[in-house]
Amino acid sequence: MRLVEEMVLLLLDDDRGELAPGLSRDTLNVVLGGAVLMELAIANRIDTDLARLVLLDGAPLDDDLLDPVLAAVAREPHEHDAGFWVRRIAAAGGRILDGALARLTQRGILESTSDGAFFFLTRPVFRARRYPPSGGKQVEEVRLRVMRVLFSEDIPYPREIAVICLADAAGVFRNILSGPELELVRDRIELVARMDLIGRSVTRAVRELEAGGAAAPASRPAREIPAAPGLPLIGHAAAMSGSVRAFLARHYLNLGPIFRVRAFNRRVVALAGPEANLFLANDGSALFRDAGAMRNAAGIRGAQGRVYSRRRFEERLAEVVAVTRREIDSWPRQRSVIGQYAFRRLVAEQLGAVAAGMSPRAYFDDLLVYLQNPELLQEARGARRRPALLRCRPRVRFHRHQLRLGKGAPGR
Repeated sequence: MRLVEEMVLLLLDDDRGELAPGLSRDTLNVVLGGAVLMELAIANRIDTDLARLVLLDGAPLDDDLLDPVLAAVAREPHEHDAGFWVRRIAAAGGRILDGALARLTQRGILESTSDGAFFFLTRPVFRARRYPPSGGKQVEEVRLRVMRVLFSEDIPYPREIAVICLADAAGVFRNILSGPELELVRDRIELVARMDLIGRSVTRAVRELEAGGAAAPASRPAREIPAAPGLPLIGHAAAMSGSVRAFLARHYLNLGPIFRVRAFNRRVVALAGPEANLFLANDGSALFRDAGAMRNAAGIRGAQGRVYSRRRFEERLAEVVAVTRREIDSWPRQRSVIGQYAFRRLVAEQLGAVAAGMSPRAYFDDLLVYLQNPELLQEARGARRRPALLRCRPRVRFHRHQLRLGKGAPGR
């Protein structure tokens, strides 16, 4: 069993079925991030000292919770301390938690209510205080193992040290021990918690959160952000004239998730890859705005916000569901379909029904070229890349003309 799973079990209030009641989500994410790093250290994939965390072995562990973090450490071109990595991995705390809960449920250790909102120990585990065998060995409940370490003078194993470090950072002992018991073992907890550098980084990050500090990765000067190699004067303007996504993906593989690009006298910092997605999915989007890009896109597509509003769809949800079922029923049986094209057409059918009361199926390909291919109009305006010139391309002009004629529209 991984440390992440053991921490989830230790944090679970089995009487209420809640995970870490009273613990903030940010603190929980930091603790889970620390558990992942500690597991990698126990597996001899990484090592730490007071100033840095280093990669020892980048070979995957065939574990979907640990391998993404191991790969991120292997890709990072600069060395950082454990605290940097604890905060960075915390950005994926939601994914880590969901994965751990799914594993524990699959192994028959936890069971959830029908809506998945509450989790409890299964009856066999609750009675035996042991977990089902894994690899032919039955494991004693994590809480019992922790208590044995705290109330004895035995030298703890690395896994018990890690669990106690994380539990102390999360304030678990205030919930599972009485006041006199906690006072009795306080020195022992502090002694064990000082044995692991990653655990100390987790504790420091949690204390910063409690004091109102940010849990973001430590920043470094802009001059240290790697710059993508480009041409004199024009920089990357020529390279970005094709597919911006391909351009960003290529430099992401070489430079990592953060790098600088330049087009003539315009300089920007690019965030790319799954790390950027995780960052935006965990409240990073609050640091950005896209008002300018969306205003420009509206200039091409027209101001149709009210037509495509959420309320409009909610009012006609039954019709949208009917359109969705009809479109899916038209997909061929026992044959594969091109997923992106099929779902684009599905969305077009939904929008056509809600916004115009008609199906755009007959001229969907013209619409697709005009709006999407080759990632032209919205991206061109948003990145300030020659939008007027792109609209004059023969292929775009042809399909735009077809749309103006209403080619294929009912009654024409």
